Amino acid sequence: MTSRKATFKNVKQNRIIAGIMIGLMLFVVALSVFYVIEEAGHDCHDEHCPICAYIHQFKTATENLALGLIGISTVISLALILRAVSASASKNYSRGTLIEQKIRINC
Repeated sequence: MTSRKATFKNVKQNRIIAGIMIGLMLFVVALSVFYVIEEAGHDCHDEHCPICAYIHQFKTATENLALGLIGISTVISLALILRAVSASASKNYSRGTLIEQKIRINC
């Protein structure tokens, strides 16, 4: 019995940690967006401008994130479709004969 309680506690703790990590990740992305917006129109005089490099890196990272989210959503959608199809295929739609249902036909 104690192992179940310990497992539930670990699951709850992992969910809390995951929520905190997601919040921090969104906070960092928001700060990066504001930085890119603020520095988008800067005067670039150097060939190796660190602001331009950061903007390029941010653009690449957001494109990769978008592609990853598209891939994940596609896989989840296909899994849900396959689950629905397999659930409907496994149902027995036969209700049996009229005799099994005790239906009397008067002719």
